[in-house]
Amino acid sequence: MRRPRDEEAQSQGDQGVILNLTLSGDGVWNAIYSVQAIVGKAQQTLSFSIDTGSSDLWIASTSCSSSACSGAHTSLYNPASAILTGQTLNLEYLGGSVDGDIVWDSFTLGPYSIPAQAMVSASQVSDELLSSNFVGLLGLALPKNSNIAKWIPPTESDSPDGATFQQNVFGLTPIDTAPAQRFLGISLERPGSSRIPSLLTIGKHPENLIPNFDSSQIKYMDLIPSPIGDTYWRVSLDAITGWIDSIPYPVTLGASTTLTNVDGPVAVIDTGGSIILATRAIANGIYGAWGIGPGSDGNYYIPCETPMNMTISLGNIGPIPIHPLDLTARAPGSEPSLTDTCMGVIQASDQLAGVGDMVLGVAFLRNVYSVLSSDSSNDTDVDSAINEDISPRLGFISLTNPTTALQEFHSVRVLGQSLDPSNNSSPTSAVVVDRSLSVGVIVLFGIIGFFFLCATLFGVRWWMLRSRFKKDSQDPLNWVDQKPKNANETDQVKKITDESKDESSYAESTSWSERTRPELAYIPDQEATPEFQTLPSSLLSALETGEEIQEELSSLPSSDLNRPVVHSRSPSSATASSFKEDFGMAGVGARNSMASATSSKEVRPRIQEDANRSYSQSFSPVMWTGDELGPIVSGDSVES
Repeated sequence: MRRPRDEEAQSQGDQGVILNLTLSGDGVWNAIYSVQAIVGKAQQTLSFSIDTGSSDLWIASTSCSSSACSGAHTSLYNPASAILTGQTLNLEYLGGSVDGDIVWDSFTLGPYSIPAQAMVSASQVSDELLSSNFVGLLGLALPKNSNIAKWIPPTESDSPDGATFQQNVFGLTPIDTAPAQRFLGISLERPGSSRIPSLLTIGKHPENLIPNFDSSQIKYMDLIPSPIGDTYWRVSLDAITGWIDSIPYPVTLGASTTLTNVDGPVAVIDTGGSIILATRAIANGIYGAWGIGPGSDGNYYIPCETPMNMTISLGNIGPIPIHPLDLTARAPGSEPSLTDTCMGVIQASDQLAGVGDMVLGVAFLRNVYSVLSSDSSNDTDVDSAINEDISPRLGFISLTNPTTALQEFHSVRVLGQSLDPSNNSSPTSAVVVDRSLSVGVIVLFGIIGFFFLCATLFGVRWWMLRSRFKKDSQDPLNWVDQKPKNANETDQVKKITDESKDESSYAESTSWSERTRPELAYIPDQEATPEFQTLPSSLLSALETGEEIQEELSSLPSSDLNRPVVHSRSPSSATASSFKEDFGMAGVGARNSMASATSSKEVRPRIQEDANRSYSQSFSPVMWTGDELGPIVSGDSVES
């Protein structure tokens, strides 16, 4: 008999481990959280998307010829050291599928090394956005949902079998290499925020890594089984409430429409799905609280600046607040602006039969620390713990403060700031009302300032001309008549006075039509610079009326009489110058193990079952409850 666990030597594996997850994709409609693992004899370090909605492990291999593999632009799995099982498998997911051989190869995650882990070496990958952060999938749902285990049943021996990763890691031997506590913990970061880290924990809680985290506050729920046993991390869905202006609007849930062995609605958690799926009745009830119905495409749309404050109660846990930033987002490809309409992240699906009334994807799981517990009721003796049935439970700690969440929503959607306070030196791309108004005010002030400047310059100019007019009006002989009307009349203009007769050059700087001038005589060129001479007003009057002018002429000097005199032209008027946004099912990322309203594929991989085939009731080394492993097909239905 082996010693009890509390006397076992404590190694790193026995103490548990905390692993970092990497977020890739757009973070909303296609959010992939991946963990690095070492695979094969070549010790390749590859990234696997974690998926609590499926149970199998697959990886794109170097033999893959599909465009998804060639477009990954990263190293793929080399199965040279793998052991062939002689079985092939097709796995179908919403928005993606894989085909390949079932093989055994070494798989190391953190301190835990499994020498012969069953996996699919995928030679065909369809509709998956493979990248350096995602070349395979690590299924973390329950063993009875495994398709590999259907064809290669787990055993209690040390021989290679079809056991899932969870079964293998919790049953490692020697004992001190396995986690002392049999659970997985998951926390998921929110894009743009570093407050909650993305973590996958094995047998250890992140006490000092998540703010205000207290593992003693974790509340657990029993799972809701399907007719063949526990397949998903599925719990009862007790209540959904929308909050508008602090007024609660409960959503009527009714009975479950997806499972026949339960009365009330149920919910499944799925880290492989980006959005939240619900039956059409539940989705309509949620958005109905805000007076919103489905669009022509079946999706739901809401103004981006309108917060959806909502809580969900699951089992004996709740209400759990959901961050409003997780419930709406701009549709893929849309330009962020004030007038943009956002799409609701909770979407209706008609393909949830056999799964649950809601599938709580990443949008919900960012608001909780999730615990997938496989511990038994008797944990004092290792042998009995290995050989007895395991009753899995699901635990949560809420991580979202509704008051803080609403303030963050206002900062991001209304003020255009970053979700992370340390990045608020400049606004984000979410340009919104207040910032737009500021730009308008600045433009208005600029226009007003321009006209004020023009008015000031005009006033100064008018004052200068007025002062000059007053000065010149004291001596009419200082006025110059009009400028020549054509290009030929470019003679230099000079002024003369009655007292000195000195000629001085005068270049007029302003339009002649801007002032009122006395009548002047224009004297054409006489071999020198032309001159203007002012005649007495009495003589001018006589010239105009045709009266006798002898008396007036006799009073002029003889030198003036020898000059031809031409009457000035009347001023002519001046000429005025003229101035002068096919989107289908929303939120389903590159890989989602659940269903959509538009998908015709099965919810779970379907494999033709041999009706005469019997399956072992045991597997190595940890046992789950249920009379038999049974075939696991789409929608938890059993084919006979």
